[in-house]
Order: sequence, then structure tokens, then C-alpha cells
Amino acid sequence: MKKNVIFDFDGTIANTLPVIFAVVNKLALQVGLKQLTWDEFSELRTLSHLQLVKRYYRIIPYLSGLIPNAHKEMYNLMQAVTPFDGMIELLVFLQKKNLRLGILSSNAKDNIDLFVQKYNLDMLDFIHTEGNLFGKDKALINIMKSYSLNKKETIYIGDETRDIDACGKIGLDIISVTWGFNTKESLQKHKPMFLVEKVSDLQAVILKT
Repeated sequence: MKKNVIFDFDGTIANTLPVIFAVVNKLALQVGLKQLTWDEFSELRTLSHLQLVKRYYRIIPYLSGLIPNAHKEMYNLMQAVTPFDGMIELLVFLQKKNLRLGILSSNAKDNIDLFVQKYNLDMLDFIHTEGNLFGKDKALINIMKSYSLNKKETIYIGDETRDIDACGKIGLDIISVTWGFNTKESLQKHKPMFLVEKVSDLQAVILKT
């Protein structure tokens, strides 16, 4: 069994999809893009991170200015964000198993702290945030060094194709979950080590790694 579990935040622990949808539409107006319907937003979930970049390459120059605005808008909506069913119970269980638990996210730490305080997630040993949307492999390496984690004793849990690719680059085991941003089908194309469809199944997979 692994000794360290690193979780993504948005779409893995916290159901932020409705909030992200609202924020995306608000920011779309700032860069001259049309607002999305929920069906159009859901269609984006079928795309890999590279396909998203290709589709929205025009806004890449604006990202450095948009990301802080997105974080601020999310902060105003974080009180409406809830954990996925069974996630808090899972974290409590893993803590009792003496696993070291942490978060890696491109969300702002202030936003995550609001959620952690609201749901009393004091079992988390660290919260590490990085602003680079496409450098998760480097962020994971930074975590390993900062918190003295052995890669062979660590597993990452995330909901996006970029998580799979980042872990593959550095040889880190990953469990992909289907209840977040990317769909099951898009995740399968990137061949994660494990693919889990229910929070209730995640416990067993973690214990057998």
C-alpha cells in the first residue's frame, strides 16, 4: 500500500464544475468569446487538454491576466461548492490508515482554504498550489522535494487528461476519476494506471496499490 496520496482539488475532491461553468462564461465576455450553454461546456469535457489548447489558442496570450480574475470570481462562489459524496469519509479513513494526504491544484490557495475550513479537512498534511496550467509534472516534482516524498510510495488522484500525462512523464502512479472534468472516454484514451467511476470504489483501489 502507498504511504502518500496526492489529490487534485477541482473535480476530484470538490464539485466545482458548476462554479467553473459560471466563471468561464463571465470571463468569456472579457475576451470577446460567446458564452457557453451547459451542453457546450459538457462537450469540452470530452476533449483532452491539448485539444482544448488547440480550440482556444486565441486566448492563450490572455491567460496570465485571466487566471487571477478566475480565482477571484471562484473565491466569491466557494461557499456553494460541496465535496463529492463519500469524499470526506474517504479522507478520514485514509488518515486512520496513517497515510500522508495532500492536495496539488492550479486553483488559488485562498479558495481551497475556504473549502478546507468549511469541511474541517484537518487530515490534509499539505496544500500545494501552482499557477501553471500545463506544468503539473514539474509541480509534482516540486512536491516530492518539498515534502520529502518517495515516488514509489506515492500515488496521485486526478480527473483530467493532463494529470495522466504529467504523471506519465515522471513515472508516478495515478488513479483517474470519472466524476470530474474529463469524461471516462477521454481519460481512457490516455491510459491511466487505474480508472475509478465511484468514490466508494476509490478506497479499495488505493489500498491495493
